Amino acid sequence: MSFLPLTPELPKYKYSTARFLDRTFGVEYLDFEMEQMRSLYNARRQEHDVEVTGFVSWLTPPNFVLLASPTTPNTYILCKTGDFVEYPPQNQYVTVKGKWLYSLKGNSALVEKTLLVEDIIPSRPDYGRLEPEISTDEFRNILFEKWINIEDTTQQLIAQSLVSSPPIYNQRAGGLTLTMANYAKQLPQVHLKNDLRRFLPRDLLSSKSVSFEINELGIKHSLPISGWQNHVEPLNSISKTVDLKLDRSSNDEYGITLLQDNGKPLDFNLRGLIKSDYPIVLEQSIERRGINKDVDPQVYKYLLAVRLSAPIVNKETYDDSLELCRNRLERFSNTNEILKKYSGNNQFYDLGIKGKPLSVHSLSVSVGRALSHNTLEVNDIENTCDTYLENLKYIIDVHEDWFYDQISATSSIRYDERRVYVFFIDRQQATMKECAEHMKMDYQECDKVIQSLLRKGRLYDRGNDRYSPITN
Repeated sequence: MSFLPLTPELPKYKYSTARFLDRTFGVEYLDFEMEQMRSLYNARRQEHDVEVTGFVSWLTPPNFVLLASPTTPNTYILCKTGDFVEYPPQNQYVTVKGKWLYSLKGNSALVEKTLLVEDIIPSRPDYGRLEPEISTDEFRNILFEKWINIEDTTQQLIAQSLVSSPPIYNQRAGGLTLTMANYAKQLPQVHLKNDLRRFLPRDLLSSKSVSFEINELGIKHSLPISGWQNHVEPLNSISKTVDLKLDRSSNDEYGITLLQDNGKPLDFNLRGLIKSDYPIVLEQSIERRGINKDVDPQVYKYLLAVRLSAPIVNKETYDDSLELCRNRLERFSNTNEILKKYSGNNQFYDLGIKGKPLSVHSLSVSVGRALSHNTLEVNDIENTCDTYLENLKYIIDVHEDWFYDQISATSSIRYDERRVYVFFIDRQQATMKECAEHMKMDYQECDKVIQSLLRKGRLYDRGNDRYSPITN
């Protein structure tokens, strides 16, 4: 019999998750929201003439609720339109003037207050200048704090997919579609996906509405649905639901991330890649140093702030941006054989009206949203086009430098074998010692890799401890 005390089993750690609507602490709110909530709170304390500004949320006319913002039900004022006062539009930002109506709550001595509205002045906050409390660089730094060896451009494009992009009326649904290829030895894309998803508020990813109690009426009231769906699926087996969304023919807003199998190159003939706004690559040396166990509230406050804005794009700028992007993409493809091979209508490098030029435009609007720009100018599209082509060049360089065009996607060649094989491609012939020293590998490990490549028909023995690649 043991007299040692039993060690209680520690509870499993639960990650904190971001909240968009059901927030509790002041640190989770924007300064704008806090100011609005204080304004409504102070208005409730006024005894006579009341003047307060907020957002309209419909009830049964003539009643409506005035909220601090469309996402903050914590503080509200129950309003009732007076005679000859027009019922206000849903979600409109208004200034209301009126007087309190008092009533007893049921059989209790509690007094409930309803604002009898005598005048409504339509207004609108200058959302074009509502800036996040952190910069876009700070936002990206927090997202990728635990990750190293990810290209700056890759980080920016992943971050922009979370910022999203508003719909383009009659042209395409909002949001961005990206395809993620993983050339690393392990499976970092799964961990990266989970890390990033933890930063997204769970109710932002839901199509459900948030309800709150209106004490004066004894009813529950729901906020408008603000869900933004983010789909993550394997590139080679896309569900029918997401496949239909790839055409972006609706006026919704959603994100799509398609994951290529580990170590396999992008197949430019796949529908998912053809309809993708841009591909990205996770580098061979990418690593995760630790885990983001708790999410920084600054991230989802940033996402909340940017989602409340979108740059204005006039028709002339829209037409000019598509033509500018088309010309630059066409010039870029003329210097690259891979892009020439996949150019054309409904191919990867589609330069048509619903093709890659529109993708660059949507990415430009997303960048403008992140930077809280009031309007989108042609030079903004020019800058985004630079980023877009820089990423595309990197994708092609990886595809060619690591000989994915010569080694089949279904090949059994491993990551370390590919590195050694590329070394011999560059040298044409070398010894095992030269390879090990150049690759900074242990001699025995390098010898095992070379022997494996010999068995797989990727190298041949020239004699005198020298080897050469087979490239057919």
